Amino acid sequence: MIDVSIIIANYNTASFLRDCLRSVHLHTEGLTFEVIVVDDYSSGVYGGMGVIAKEFPQTEIIFNQRNLGYAESNNIGFALATGKYVLLLNPDTLLMDNAIGKLFKFMENHDRVYACGAQLLNRDGSWQVSAGRFPALAQACADAMFLNDIFPRANIPCRAEKKRDCTHKVDYVSGADLFIRRDAAPMLFDSRIFDTYSEDLDFGYRMRDGYAYIVTDAKIVHFGGGSFSGADGVKKRLKLINSGYHRFLVKHHGHLYSLIWRTLMAWHYSVKTAFYLVKQKDRIPFGFNMVKYLLFPKGGR
Repeated sequence: MIDVSIIIANYNTASFLRDCLRSVHLHTEGLTFEVIVVDDYSSGVYGGMGVIAKEFPQTEIIFNQRNLGYAESNNIGFALATGKYVLLLNPDTLLMDNAIGKLFKFMENHDRVYACGAQLLNRDGSWQVSAGRFPALAQACADAMFLNDIFPRANIPCRAEKKRDCTHKVDYVSGADLFIRRDAAPMLFDSRIFDTYSEDLDFGYRMRDGYAYIVTDAKIVHFGGGSFSGADGVKKRLKLINSGYHRFLVKHHGHLYSLIWRTLMAWHYSVKTAFYLVKQKDRIPFGFNMVKYLLFPKGGR
């Protein structure tokens, strides 16, 4: 058995994918691995995958015959994986300093942990959110009252992960680099309900009896939104994010719970948008779209 199966779901990100694969081979040592790329019906001639296949002949490439979404594409790769561990890796990432080796070592030394992830970094090397907390009414109430803005260092429930410099336990790990113990997860993503966002949130919630960690000495650069470029792409991304939250909350807590949570969060962003009118006018479209898609999320698939 090989040590790690690396699964990359690709959709119109061949240029990112090429650099990602180069970083995998350049910065992975001390273990055996396979790479499985699932192309989710990218546009163009094989979505530019011919160049990828030529440069990385050892990579197994699967071509979906229609667009199935991020969740199902990862499920397809997961079913083909033969490694002791599986790493779900976004194509718009760059590995640094044997990041996979560090995640592998951490899992080998912590057998009660079902998943871990690296510390994600922005392209300029600054800190990026790498994990999250489960959305809950206590958290939404705290955000509606801006308690985390007023008391940023207090241990108050919040949606976003707070910056920490040491390896730490989290509710769930971002799907951008989700390192999983293969035999701990008979089922990966629920692609009947989730498509592109919140599938990692749902997976973490289903696995919440186990432990998930962010390993901060493992570093991965994540460019983010590789499949969503331009103003329309950002708008679509916000719509998908909030739609994913809605589907998650309905699945696990019901429609009323989702409505209350989304209303509280919409109030939070409404007030922030009013602030943007005075201080950060470039953030107004973000705030407006957050409120819009929180109150009127797209329904299930």
